Amino acid sequence: AGLKDAEIVFEFQVEFPYTRYLAIYLAKQPEMVGPVRSARPYIIYYALENDGIFVHVGGSEDAFSEIKRLQAAEIDGLYSGAMWRYNDTGKYAPHNMYTTLKSIRDEAKRMGFRTEANFEKYNFNEKSSKLSDNYKDSFKANKINIEYNKDNTTDYVYNNDSRLYFRFKDKEEHIDELNKEQLTAKNIIVLEQPKSVLDSVGRLYLESMGTGKGIYFTEGEGVFITWSKKSEKDRTRFYINDEELKLNPGNTWIQIVDSVESVTNE
Repeated sequence: AGLKDAEIVFEFQVEFPYTRYLAIYLAKQPEMVGPVRSARPYIIYYALENDGIFVHVGGSEDAFSEIKRLQAAEIDGLYSGAMWRYNDTGKYAPHNMYTTLKSIRDEAKRMGFRTEANFEKYNFNEKSSKLSDNYKDSFKANKINIEYNKDNTTDYVYNNDSRLYFRFKDKEEHIDELNKEQLTAKNIIVLEQPKSVLDSVGRLYLESMGTGKGIYFTEGEGVFITWSKKSEKDRTRFYINDEELKLNPGNTWIQIVDSVESVTNE
């Protein structure tokens, strides 16, 4: 619930075979957001680069250590009344913890967190344009398939009328719980970050800092990019041929994958 109103959404792998989302909200305020789930270290880093208040319910021991080490502004549903069990969904714990942006912002004020964010913004074009207008090595990408594993896939299908990608999860339309509409994306950024398994539970380490390869999709086209992130709090930068990428105006989904080889398009 509420993903349709997020300006930026990340999708990460967690314990096999699952993925988890980090939604960034600034201008819009959905009536409800959830379910809110537990923290992982690499998810925190992308909240920090957006100077966000990191909202979660519990987490791994490594995540708690990183929250403390990095002095992250955070609200944990295990200790905060800003979230509640929403049993009308028919879901069971831990899949039924919900909140609202107003509740979170009120709690943040009570806890003494800053009310104004200080972060470096992405670069945007003044108006939406085709990649092929500027990059001769761009390619058609009307359909995008991302295979996290045999039980977990993400797909996007470009719609010429809306000039947006429509999102599918595990071959079904990805529907927002609030308005029952299919989720869409203007920009899709795929970042390659090799992973390693840390323990018998299957918790992961992702190479979130450093440099790597990626792909940028928009307007039914794609182009290969590179990315760079210097530290946990530093903004991830995207480049095409050593020039910083400019996104088309609109919302952005960022897909963190093991390898760009797991991504196919046509």
